[in-house]
Amino acid sequence: FSLFRPGTHLYPHAGELQGVLRCHLALEVPDGDVGLRSAGQVRRWQVGRCVVFDDTVEHDAWNHGVSDRVVLLVTFASTAAGC
Repeated sequence: FSLFRPGTHLYPHAGELQGVLRCHLALEVPDGDVGLRSAGQVRRWQVGRCVVFDDTVEHDAWNHGVSDRVVLLVTFASTAAGC
């Protein structure tokens, strides 16, 4: 699980293992500016919906909303990723 309190910003970073996809299933999404940027595209979470992205592409996430943001993290890795 990932919990971002209001004001949290996870700065740009990228994973090192090829073949890894990240899935975020939104459980709680506050009102306000809450998002994820990957490959230059900003995505917004919606409760009960998934956001999937390539972890090796630079990405960042933030919660500038009014309350906590909570997502369930799921990692998908190919056998080539060595996971």
